[in-house]
Amino acid sequence: ALYSIHLQGEKLDSLLGQSHQFVEQLKMDRARSEQESNALKANQLGAFLAGISPGAIASFEFASLQEHANQAIEDPDISYVAILGKDGNTLAEAGDRNAPQAVDELTIPIEYEGMMLGELVLVPNNTRIEAAIASSQEQADTQLRQLDAYKESAVATATRNLSIGLGLCL
Repeated sequence: ALYSIHLQGEKLDSLLGQSHQFVEQLKMDRARSEQESNALKANQLGAFLAGISPGAIASFEFASLQEHANQAIEDPDISYVAILGKDGNTLAEAGDRNAPQAVDELTIPIEYEGMMLGELVLVPNNTRIEAAIASSQEQADTQLRQLDAYKESAVATATRNLSIGLGLCL
């Protein structure tokens, strides 16, 4: 009977080990998925801003460009936006290019009918994503610790009950 409890404990250890591996894989998959989603969103926002900027650049409506840049950084996943003229001069910018958790900046040409008018610089960040991932990792780790504790308690209880039963038989 004691050997049976030992085997059940080993089976639980194996299952818990598999659970730990599964949760680690889920955490890595979620992090990759969130980062890919954020990169896609940044590319789409950059393409949108580059697409709406030619008219304002051609008509020297720099206030409109500034408004677009300001609106873009309201997104918590965007740290910095700059709209540059074809000579490289800044026409509008908003945010912090060197913000914490900033990721590689995107540079997207601003063109109109094949003519280069400037470029858009956009710096996304992973602050929100990293916080969400950390939170889900903490929840998963807590659940795994609870499973580990449950296993230890179950084995201890079974061993104690067996000891009591053996004591009654003697």
